[in-house]
Amino acid sequence: MIAALLLVGCLPRQALSRADDLEATRYRVAVALHAEAGEFPEVRWAVEGELTWQWTRTFRDGTLGHLVAFDGVRSADGTSVWEGAALEIRSFPDGEIVVVDGLGPWSGTAGHLELVDALWPALSPRRPSDPSAEVRAAWPVLFPQGPGVRYEALGRWAAAGEDTRWEATVTGTGPALSSAGSLRGELESDRAGVRRAELERSNRLVSRWAGGREVTQEVHGTVTVERLGPTPRLPLLDRYARDDAASDLQGVRLTDGRTVDRARVRPDQLPFLLLDEASVGTARGTLIGTGSPP
Repeated sequence: MIAALLLVGCLPRQALSRADDLEATRYRVAVALHAEAGEFPEVRWAVEGELTWQWTRTFRDGTLGHLVAFDGVRSADGTSVWEGAALEIRSFPDGEIVVVDGLGPWSGTAGHLELVDALWPALSPRRPSDPSAEVRAAWPVLFPQGPGVRYEALGRWAAAGEDTRWEATVTGTGPALSSAGSLRGELESDRAGVRRAELERSNRLVSRWAGGREVTQEVHGTVTVERLGPTPRLPLLDRYARDDAASDLQGVRLTDGRTVDRARVRPDQLPFLLLDEASVGTARGTLIGTGSPP
């Protein structure tokens, strides 16, 4: 319900100084993507596995950092996906996403994670202060020194029994990309956060490549996250000071060796294109042969 949704992601004030005492949350995640036939053949792609969601820090501006660490995610053919991937989502206390950090190494043909953009508002939905008003939410899919897009959704939340339903139009703009589409879905939540979220995303994505080449794909996707329960925190290598500018700039490092990798996406990863294996070589020769995205 709307009232319950207001509590999603909220932390007690005293918890902000007791990171080691806070439990993490384990989720099962399932993603399915479908790119309709166009310049490249139609393709369907699906993955399923688990992720850990845990608070990492509070930044100087009051935004909150949360670690998203994937585990055991596999595609329908059994291929391991996002192995070792760790990201950090930075958001305002109301859920509005400011940054999704660390996408680059897992994007394009390395994992399509930039196309799984509905996952971020499923984990960190922006909750309405006025349930009768339209809600504007945004989330970025950006890379250091590379292409990207910032999505903006405008729509309404509505109670649907014990769930909350969201329907919105979504637009996206970026230096080498433009997007238009829609999002709808249902969320269940309680004081512990998101209990279950199911979102459907339709997206007409136009990527622009150097040399004037444009590629348009109609991409449809579904994202489901289901809370499995509390789980021990993944230990972090660093502690972050609330009022330290240098601490804000640090990337997250885990004691198991994983890091939130801020490496840029490479053009040969073909970001923002959903392709089957047979089309990858052709696309690289055609698109990168005329230059890489700006």
